[in-house]
Order: sequence, then structure tokens, then C-alpha cells
Amino acid sequence: MVDEYAFENPPQSPFFKGGSFPNFFQLFNLPLHYAIDLNQLADRYRELQRQVHPDRFVRADVQAQERAIELSSQANEAYKILKNPVSRAIHLMECLNESIQLEGKKLSPDFLMKQMEWHEKIETWSSLNESQRDQLRRLLQQEGENYIGQLTAAFAQRPIDKISIEKWINEWQFIEKLRTDLPD
Repeated sequence: MVDEYAFENPPQSPFFKGGSFPNFFQLFNLPLHYAIDLNQLADRYRELQRQVHPDRFVRADVQAQERAIELSSQANEAYKILKNPVSRAIHLMECLNESIQLEGKKLSPDFLMKQMEWHEKIETWSSLNESQRDQLRRLLQQEGENYIGQLTAAFAQRPIDKISIEKWINEWQFIEKLRTDLPD
């Protein structure tokens, strides 16, 4: 079924005509800040997808169809990155021309101790009751929320505290991996 709003000719926006956006914040017309309004991001994502979704270009020429596929894919990737607090922090560092080391970074002894405690609890997951499992889930959720607060404050400072931001991103990536790997 062809969308009644399908384009024969592509929109005249600079985005569709091949205009480039140096970062995903600009793509969604958002300020270059860590703390963003996620509802506003979702609204702008939906609006952008309404404009560039490939289904709207079934009657357009091949070049416009290919551009719609490319733009829709780019919008999906940008939304996924900005929606996730960890990947948003990494992208923001890239936008600020700050390189960070994400692999092989040495973690603090305190964090390594926490890491060991969490792993021990996860290893005994099957013997934990539902209340204990919920407690661990909430603990990891709270840890993540703490990192959001720390990163929000760090990105608001000028100059930014690159060393702390890098440390928090590395630690948070580990926590997020633990959270997603938790058994059901």
C-alpha cells in the first residue's frame, strides 16, 4: 500500500538535499549538552522520520529513495546514541574534540571491589530470592543514575573534567553490561 503522503519529489530541506550535520545533537536541533530533554529528542526523531522515511519515497527517483534510506538509517543511529546516557557522553566528548580511552583503562581499587561484590551476587543469582534480585537490580540502577548526575555536572563545567568523565564512562559501561547480562 502506498502512503498517500508519499513524495514524488524529495523535500527541499538542507538535510535531505545532502546537507551535513557535524554531530547528532545538531541533527535533532538540540544544544550540545549532556543533559537533554529525552521527550524533545523523541519528538524530533519522530518528526525527522516522518520527513525521511523510505516509504514516503516509493514514487521518487532512485537517488531520492537511496537518500531517504541513508537519512532514515542515520536518524535511527543518532536517536539510539543520544537516547543512551553512556553513548551520549561518548558522542559529546567526540563533539568537543576530546579523545577518551575506553578500552584497557585502569579502574580504581574501590570500583574493582564493588565489581567483585556484584559478580559474586550474580554468580549466586539462582539461589537469591526475588527480593534480593530486585535489590541488586535497584542497586545497579541507582549506580547508573549516580553516573548521570556526575556526568551532567562534569559536562556543565568549563573546562570539562576529562579525566573524571573518562573514568565515569568506563565504570558506567561496566555497570550497564552487568545490568543487561542479569538473568531474568
